[in-house]
Amino acid sequence: MPEALRIWAQASAVIGASFNQSQKSRPGVSRGYILPDPVLLANHSNENSRQAYFTTYLKLRPVLLYRIRTLGVTRCLLQSPEWRQVLGLELHGSRDDTKAAESRRQIQANIQDSLDSAGSLGINLDNLENIAPAWNNVIYESRQIPQDVCREILWEIYTISFRFELLVLDGYLYE
Repeated sequence: MPEALRIWAQASAVIGASFNQSQKSRPGVSRGYILPDPVLLANHSNENSRQAYFTTYLKLRPVLLYRIRTLGVTRCLLQSPEWRQVLGLELHGSRDDTKAAESRRQIQANIQDSLDSAGSLGINLDNLENIAPAWNNVIYESRQIPQDVCREILWEIYTISFRFELLVLDGYLYE
């Protein structure tokens, strides 16, 4: 990963010093992430879970990008806990009588709606564990994503997220 630009890092530190992620957003201001915050993938303390997050992201990547193109940015925004549920679809327990299970079902239903409207993305949420993750036409049958590929994935997420965040910001400033 390239180093951050010094001026951007300084500005981020100044803005972030007083930012409270848990406060409610202003009316008319959407909050969330268009793609998962790269920190969720990169900084997971358990290597097996980290690999599972990367593989799930790669498996769902076509439908996530399809959702952005068809639904628009603000309708695709998810909070970090929701992204954890998306990335952990193959990890989380099978109990279905909890609040987390209900949230997971809702997220899966939203993704399934996009899959149904997309037609042929080749993703079956009921059979997600049998889909081999792929990146740049390389299929990872072992489900182990190499570190250099992980960096490329993170770079893509940062790039896409930044572009759309800038577009949304521009829209708010000039409405």
